Amino acid sequence: GDMILIEKTGDYDKIQEGEVLVYQHGEVIVVHRIQEKRAHGDEHVFITKGDANAEADSWIISQKDIIGIVRGKITAFGFPTLWFNELFNGEKI
Repeated sequence: GDMILIEKTGDYDKIQEGEVLVYQHGEVIVVHRIQEKRAHGDEHVFITKGDANAEADSWIISQKDIIGIVRGKITAFGFPTLWFNELFNGEKI
């Protein structure tokens, strides 16, 4: 139910370990913390982990997958959207 504020970025050199990354993984948008940043040729790749997960994700995030960096959070602000979606679409997000 929290809403996050995302800063879009194309400056991958400035993205740091410990920041929270928003990225596309298949059909899903994921919000996970960067555990490791690696150079891969002319690009950077990222290893991420959800804060509540015991282990890092088993995939590597490339620059083309990145949507942005989380810069803020508004607690519970997203609940109305979740409720309306469930009410009108019968889906839980």
